[in-house]
Amino acid sequence: MNKLYIYCDGGFGNRFNVLVAGLWISEKLGYHPIVYWPENNWCGASFRQIFEPFVDLLNTFNVEHFNNYKTLNLIHENQMSVDSFVNVKNVTNITQTKDILQGRDILYFNNLIPSFVEDPVGTCSKIKFRDDLIQIAEEQIRNNTTEEFFGIHIRKTDFGSRSDLAEKICLDIVKGNQNKKFFICSDDKETENKFCLHKNVFKFDKKQYVAKFTEGSWNEHVREINSNFNVTRSSESVTNAIVDLLILSRSTIISPDVGSTFADTAKLINKSRRILERDQA
Repeated sequence: MNKLYIYCDGGFGNRFNVLVAGLWISEKLGYHPIVYWPENNWCGASFRQIFEPFVDLLNTFNVEHFNNYKTLNLIHENQMSVDSFVNVKNVTNITQTKDILQGRDILYFNNLIPSFVEDPVGTCSKIKFRDDLIQIAEEQIRNNTTEEFFGIHIRKTDFGSRSDLAEKICLDIVKGNQNKKFFICSDDKETENKFCLHKNVFKFDKKQYVAKFTEGSWNEHVREINSNFNVTRSSESVTNAIVDLLILSRSTIISPDVGSTFADTAKLINKSRRILERDQA
């Protein structure tokens, strides 16, 4: 069976998008999926610290294996420095690739779920988070509410003032609905504390948050990683954020869309959970 290497890099939301689309493509084409999940400043937690075992993992990435046309490299940007690739943005139907595969394996990397992925919700429902993280999330919910609650995600750090309007809108909603329960999660502790001044808001007390990779602004260019996103996320900060994500996914999410893949991932998990609950009913 041919192999489909799913290259998951970047922040967790980006990685989850790659994972969902890669698993969908592998099933569509009848390929065996193998996931590469590097531990780096973008995400210091390993695959096994986040998910229950359900897929094979690639421990090291040897770029030579993906050169000289040995594989079809289906990617959106060439950060892994392969010799040649097909830009996934130019693919409108995954069956198009069958004409150029010629029996080759595939390397897949794209931090957004492409439009040709027909059922991302169904694929998402097959991805299993670690039971201990799920239990922590469920305990937090039980300790704070037994009724419907509303979820708010405000991304700060590298988003900066981009989220200011969303923050104001959500605070106004909280103030105007004192009889409703809200959950707040953010990569910024001060933002969470601002919302938690209101008695109808709760949060998960994270032990670690995202930090700066080096001195300067959150968007300082960092030569060591050749990036304008000056962030580092320890393994504990990531697993803490996953608990946030799971709680958020069980809420009615009201956060305005500011382009955060974290919030989009929570919405996707929410849809997949509802489908599973419907099927089990």
